[in-house]
Amino acid sequence: MRWVQAVLIAAVAVSLAACAPTAPVEQVQLFSKAFANVQAASQPLFDDLGVAERDLGKRVVVEAARSDTAAPPPAGQTDTAVDPCLDSPAGWQSTGAKDDAGHDIGYIDKFCLGQAPYFGSIGDPPDTQRFRNSLLILGQYSDVLLTLAEGRNIDQAKVNLQTLGTSIAGTLALIPQAAPAAAAIVPALTALGPVIDEAAKAQNFKEMRRLVTTAAPHFETLIAALKAAAPAMFKTLTRAAARRVPLETQQSPQLAATVVSQIEGYRTAVANFVLLLAEMRDAHADIVTALAAAEIAPVSLATAADRAQRLNAEANALRQAFVILRRGPQ
Repeated sequence: MRWVQAVLIAAVAVSLAACAPTAPVEQVQLFSKAFANVQAASQPLFDDLGVAERDLGKRVVVEAARSDTAAPPPAGQTDTAVDPCLDSPAGWQSTGAKDDAGHDIGYIDKFCLGQAPYFGSIGDPPDTQRFRNSLLILGQYSDVLLTLAEGRNIDQAKVNLQTLGTSIAGTLALIPQAAPAAAAIVPALTALGPVIDEAAKAQNFKEMRRLVTTAAPHFETLIAALKAAAPAMFKTLTRAAARRVPLETQQSPQLAATVVSQIEGYRTAVANFVLLLAEMRDAHADIVTALAAAEIAPVSLATAADRAQRLNAEANALRQAFVILRRGPQ
């Protein structure tokens, strides 16, 4: 009789396994590769933004020192150490000489800790770091969704969730509360932290899926905050070129064409980034909807695969925009 019971148990197990929805591995992997492509395609935009933000920060600091004002650098970050510039602002030490344009040659007479991100050559200045980290968090959230959709080892899902939680906590620690986008990004990340931490402690896929899907609106808020910051990103990227108009460009059609080409190139790149964010939002929503319904069926992931192709197309468009930007006016 025991062998009959064993056969019946095995038959039931096989039957249940046959009824359980399975995720087409190829489609899930295609989706994962698309998000990796999004990350890679966005890096040149953040690289240029970092250079532009650093240049802007230096200019603001130098102008403040020249005019003996206490104006902080844009989105200046605080430091737990005692900054010698907090009590008395840095000043300008003139050498008494002038450059060819008639500007005084000199230097800032203090080293201010809060200005290190602008004068250093390591890492990103504050705004760029916030953008880059936020997109990284969105990519890590995608990894979690895909791990759950594919039904991989629960230990792997926990590792992904712990990595995501660490990134959220680290990004929150780096965002200056006075930063323009902090009002939008900080609440979203603050709300996400406990949810992701709780999901990482779940003992089964069902509970983990439930918790992860409840976090989806906060990720949508994060995407909306990045989208809302696009105009400021464009202004920072084009500020150096715009400063040349019209004093330098009015007598040089060739220079004018170069400046306009650069500004419009960044307009295209930022516009593509905004469209990419919208596509990422919809792609996340497709997977979250499938997870919430507990039906990771072929029809659900067929839609996800289509989204993956569109994400790849948007990422390639962003990459191509930078190829054209580097090439300059033809």
